[in-house]
Amino acid sequence: MLDALIRYLGTGAPLAPALLQEAADLARKLHNGYDFDAPARLSELAVLWVLANPQPVTIEKPEYTR
Repeated sequence: MLDALIRYLGTGAPLAPALLQEAADLARKLHNGYDFDAPARLSELAVLWVLANPQPVTIEKPEYTR
């Protein structure tokens, strides 16, 4: 799911490169263990992306199953 989130943040009107890098770094931290602040910050970055992309986007079937 984290990998998909990072890909989506780079689509449409993408986050700025520095924010995309921050999101990728946070996702990597979460893959390697737990970071108490990472989920909240990733949520903030996702909200920034949604604000920049107010129209719903059709997404492909995700590669992950949950």
